[in-house]
Amino acid sequence: MLYCLAYAMAKTGVKVHAFVVMSNHIHLVVTDPFGKLPEFAHLLHRNIANALNARYGRWENFWAPGSYSDVQLDTGADIVRKILYTVLNPVEAGLVKRAEQWPGLTSAGIPFGTKIKARRPEFYFREDGDMPEELELLLTVPPKMKISQKKLTATVQQRSAEEEAVYQREAARRGRRFLGPKRCREARHFDRPRSREPRRGLNPRIAGILESTRVAALRRLKIFWASYRQARERWRDGARNVLFPHGTYGLRVYAKVRCRGPTFPDYRLPHLMGR
Repeated sequence: MLYCLAYAMAKTGVKVHAFVVMSNHIHLVVTDPFGKLPEFAHLLHRNIANALNARYGRWENFWAPGSYSDVQLDTGADIVRKILYTVLNPVEAGLVKRAEQWPGLTSAGIPFGTKIKARRPEFYFREDGDMPEELELLLTVPPKMKISQKKLTATVQQRSAEEEAVYQREAARRGRRFLGPKRCREARHFDRPRSREPRRGLNPRIAGILESTRVAALRRLKIFWASYRQARERWRDGARNVLFPHGTYGLRVYAKVRCRGPTFPDYRLPHLMGR
């Protein structure tokens, strides 16, 4: 997982701020400076799926259809909140008491600015292939946040400890015990939850504590879609010089359509990704 993540980052320039790999899904907080988030997600999910299917002798789809989620984060408070949501996922699920105890891949407890080395796995990836033997993953402070690595690290660690205490008190009140790292490791690869995941719920594109922030972001999203549809109709009618709105991906990459630049300053916004 770490190698695939570092490879996708190296190929696309996407910056990673937090990550956790759970037993059957992943969460990432990332920033996409160069408009390559779809390529990043494609590389990451394809390599994980191919490698682990090969590892476990599977042939069917690795990821559930329609499970990809991408949520835009507009403010510093929203970013911190989703970093905490990401690293505390194993605690919220009742698996470990503290985020750093999670035996799977996680950025919990890793200071911002740390370079993490990832060696190429000995399975699936060819020794004589074009993928490097070793890669580095840099855990960065989101560019949107004007804060030092040390300050953000201290903030996340303090808030994590506070929220862990809340989860621990709630577990004690309900008479529940955390599974613990040892029993997590002993789980079988092909086990699946007994309960069913809720279906047909909301799949938000924007996350924000402040209603005004959410409304403004949703308004920008609506303007984008209206501009995109109008440009696409003109392009399909033969107007090859039409300008598509900033944020267009598929037609920009595959049909080389012309696109406008950013229309507001904070366009390199962090995202919470999940699958």
